[in-house]
Amino acid sequence: NRYNWARKIKFLFNFPLFFRKIIGKSMRGLTPKQWELIFDHLPIFNNYPFIGDKIYKLSDIFSLKKFSNVYPYLISQWQENDIPLKENSLFDNSFLSTEKISFLNVNEQMQLIDMNSYLPDDILTKVDRASMAYGLEVRVPYLDKELVKFVWSINSKNKESKRLLKNILYKHVPKKLVSRPKMGFSVPLGNWLKGPLKEWANDLIKKRKLDNNNIDSNKIIKKWNEHISGKRNWQYQLWPILVYQSWKETINL
Repeated sequence: NRYNWARKIKFLFNFPLFFRKIIGKSMRGLTPKQWELIFDHLPIFNNYPFIGDKIYKLSDIFSLKKFSNVYPYLISQWQENDIPLKENSLFDNSFLSTEKISFLNVNEQMQLIDMNSYLPDDILTKVDRASMAYGLEVRVPYLDKELVKFVWSINSKNKESKRLLKNILYKHVPKKLVSRPKMGFSVPLGNWLKGPLKEWANDLIKKRKLDNNNIDSNKIIKKWNEHISGKRNWQYQLWPILVYQSWKETINL
């Protein structure tokens, strides 16, 4: 989805920054909850969770100085100027630079960044840990070196959807099993933090514990209160903090 959104957003960067900032500011005239109430009456948007928060994120994107900053923003839970640490820290985000791959189109730049970061550091790591925990041998056939080289050699438009893959599957699998909506399996983290994980999380983000670990407690507690009250959905921003806090407690036992 973020590939598609980035492509749709690109044309807006033909407009001056001051004009984009006006648009972004106007989008914050309503709260995320109010946006969700409006879109609840539009069936076409029923499959877009947390649409109010996404509108707020889009409003921030409109204020970015250049389009090359859009993708790093889309894939970051905390922006560099808002990272909740009490002391300045150095972050290596050179892998997000598109300067050396500017000859590729926007989608290919994003795909290459993901191949070098999101794929090995997130998706494959999860599969590896989950499978090893249960003694399973897992294979990743789509990552065959020759196949990857071939896919990168074909026309970029054919890589922007699953059309090629579906056309192959149609020869071997009934079409009704292939042509159906995507069924994700993301965990309901936001609801868990308000429910069964609330007590656990609440204990980890006490001001004293956050301050002792060099984390800006004011930022975290503010987001936690907004999340619990339903004002905003900060599940993705809060989760890495909670995991870090839990890890620190474990190693200090």
